[in-house]
Amino acid sequence: MTRSHRASLFLLLSVVLLTMIDLGTLAQTGWLKFRSASERHNNTWTEVPRHRVHSISAEMKSEALRLLEDKPFRKLSSGEVARFVPAPRPTEDGLQPFLLRAEENLGTNGAFSVLTNGSSLVVRHTSLARHSSFQKTALVVDMHEAPSNLYVEVSVAE
Repeated sequence: MTRSHRASLFLLLSVVLLTMIDLGTLAQTGWLKFRSASERHNNTWTEVPRHRVHSISAEMKSEALRLLEDKPFRKLSSGEVARFVPAPRPTEDGLQPFLLRAEENLGTNGAFSVLTNGSSLVVRHTSLARHSSFQKTALVVDMHEAPSNLYVEVSVAE
């Protein structure tokens, strides 16, 4: 390996380490909860179809955050769903609406995805940005059952 390759590798590893330290610090505050390395590399995670993932209305955000203060998810009644997600949403037999914790990188054009592995869920916000300023939020997701474990993750690329 040439000296320039070693220097490039060292720089890359330094950036990865600093990012991991930063995300580890973030995980201590807010709602972030990252999967372990072995859980992340488990190939049985599948994405929940986008038509089952719904953003909450801006007017209902503070109520959603209040409802999720003590626990990471909450099953919603049909009346609550209509308040949190005012736009019509497709429904499927056997699915139940749940309000889930999430975090987003403010001021970015990021996107949410929800992954499932059995009854474990990951709510992930991915963004392309030069800065990271995370804020608590919530999503409504139609699921077959309540999650046994909920991970809240963020991913930022520069």
